[in-house]
Amino acid sequence: MVFAIVVACGLALMALAIAARAQAEVVRLRGRLEATTSIATLHAPPIASTSGAAPHLLTVAPHLLTAPPSPADLMPAVEPPRRRPPASRASSPPGASLEERIGKHGGAWAGAIALLGAGGYYLRMASGRGWLGGGGKVAIALVLALIAIAVGERFMRRGDRTLGQGVLGAGLGIAFGALFAGHARYELYGSHVAVVVLALATVVGLTLAVRRDAPAIAVLAILGGYLTPALAGRGGDAGTPLCVYLTLLDLGVLGVAVARRWRGLEWLGFIGTWGLFVGAHHQASPPALASSLAWGAWFFGLFIAVPLIHHARRAIAVTTDRLWLVTASGVVGFGFAVDVLPGQRTMAVAALAIAIGYLVTGWIVVHRLSGDGRARSWLGVLAVTFATVAVPLALDGHSIALAWAVEAPVLLGLGAHYRMAAVRHLGALVIGVAAAWLLGHAWPFHDGGFVPVLNHGFVTAALVAIAAGLYGAFGRRLAERALDPRGARLAMIVGIGAVAIAVAAIERELWFTVDLVAGSAAAPLAGLAWWLVVAATLAVRARGGAPRALAGALVVLAVAAVPLVMLVDQPVTGLPFANLRFVLAAGWAGLVLAIGVDWGRRSAGRGAELIVVGGLALFALVSREAWVQAVVRAGDPERAQWMAHAALSCAWAAAAAVILAVGFARRVAAVRHLGLALFALTVAKVVLFDLRAVAGSYRIGSLVVVGALLLSASWLYHRRGDHIDAR
Repeated sequence: MVFAIVVACGLALMALAIAARAQAEVVRLRGRLEATTSIATLHAPPIASTSGAAPHLLTVAPHLLTAPPSPADLMPAVEPPRRRPPASRASSPPGASLEERIGKHGGAWAGAIALLGAGGYYLRMASGRGWLGGGGKVAIALVLALIAIAVGERFMRRGDRTLGQGVLGAGLGIAFGALFAGHARYELYGSHVAVVVLALATVVGLTLAVRRDAPAIAVLAILGGYLTPALAGRGGDAGTPLCVYLTLLDLGVLGVAVARRWRGLEWLGFIGTWGLFVGAHHQASPPALASSLAWGAWFFGLFIAVPLIHHARRAIAVTTDRLWLVTASGVVGFGFAVDVLPGQRTMAVAALAIAIGYLVTGWIVVHRLSGDGRARSWLGVLAVTFATVAVPLALDGHSIALAWAVEAPVLLGLGAHYRMAAVRHLGALVIGVAAAWLLGHAWPFHDGGFVPVLNHGFVTAALVAIAAGLYGAFGRRLAERALDPRGARLAMIVGIGAVAIAVAAIERELWFTVDLVAGSAAAPLAGLAWWLVVAATLAVRARGGAPRALAGALVVLAVAAVPLVMLVDQPVTGLPFANLRFVLAAGWAGLVLAIGVDWGRRSAGRGAELIVVGGLALFALVSREAWVQAVVRAGDPERAQWMAHAALSCAWAAAAAVILAVGFARRVAAVRHLGLALFALTVAKVVLFDLRAVAGSYRIGSLVVVGALLLSASWLYHRRGDHIDAR
């Protein structure tokens, strides 16, 4: 009884909608007829008048005798109105009111949902009260679905696309629900029959969608098609029947998506296929590994081949969304392989297989779509990415960095040959990954006994540096030839990285070799000496007009500060100011001071910070060396203090004299001022402290040395006074 009332209400609403539509059509035609009549009346010539009627009748008479007058004859100066094609009622016009939009779209979809709810509620209520058997319930639901599909077809045929799609979609939903209930709830037929009938429902839905150009119906039909195995089969394994079904469904979905340009269907099919396939594989006990991998490779190729075949046949560029679909196919396929494969070597084989698939696809694009450079580069980058990922899965140890180091120049050559800038740029990224792996896994090369130079760590670092140098040298030339500024910058960065890797590798090897041969105390000396040689070389290049060399020298000096601090903390050995530890430390400070002075001479206002840092460091080193050497060589504590103060005053005066001489030689006023300031500090110390607290012999010695050096400074000013300038 309730079902009859619901059906009667639905039919009544449909009748009212049809009647209202017919009435609106009559009103529209009547208004058009009245408008045409009023225009004809307005422009028609008068037939008679109170005066002068005869001439007018004589004028009009010949026309009346030859042919009946038409609207064009009666108003020749007015352009006849052009008949416009009837507007589609698929959507509301741009100026439609909110009420009209709600009435058209909201009413259509709300009505469709209400019909779906009514059908489901009926099936539930009839099942609970025992009104009908399983076959009767399914039959009634299918009849309702067919009625809804027919009514929706009629609405769409007459132009009401939104209303028609809603009703037709409701019919498809009722049909899928009824067919599923016939198998899962009432057991009227088995799973194979359920798959067949649900697949037929999907085919019908896709056919209606293509016929009426309705993508919403296609989405509903495809959702039903991908839900069919889960509903009818209730799981199962990823065997041949399921995969064959998914293949046929995918071909249909991709064909419709390509033919009608509904590209969202491709993503819907992709998600549905991989979701069902992966879920079925994990539900199987035991899962068939070989067949699952084969079918996974098939689906990977299917979602790449079908869209690209369409573009290759029509010789049109591949769209961005399809390139992303190609990318997603490889990522999901590799993720599935990683999930199911047992070892890293088999995962590496899977990554290489995907890379080969992308290479083959790129080769097809090169020969069939030679003008589509973006697709060619995209596929090349994907192939290189998966090949790069396969390296750490297939190799171990230093072989990983070596393989990546060899790969970078190869990518540079392939990118230049096939004119793919992205592949050339990817080579820089690969060499960067190799350097990062070297620093993270192979640094600092050795943790035990080793053979100097001829060992795996140093050889690997050397080969990575050579590969980076080759990429930097040839990559910059190729980028300049191809007018690629980004590639030129990347090549320059890689070249700088090659120098940095080589310098750091030599320093580490030198450090560990000296540590192995002479002990841990000598290792910082070797490290600091090497960094000073590199910094001095870069400073000389900076004077020749290489601004990047100056930055490199400063970076190297900053790195060299680490072994410098280690040297300062070591015990004092050797002669005062004539031992290797002090010479290297003073060389670091002197090099900083020299770079600052040279920078200030070439660029006014620059280098003052370096002069201050170098001067203070040199002052601290000289002071510490004089004090500690005197304390170490003294016998008793009181004598050590006197001797240390005297030595400190003499060292300060000597340093001031040297700085003053350098300032005169280089004609730099700032350096001379620094020497004078140090002389003033020395005189103040002698007057305020040494004359009062230091014993007689040490007091005399400090006064003699300081006085002689002050006289030497005065002599410099007398002899070189003409060279004093404002700098």
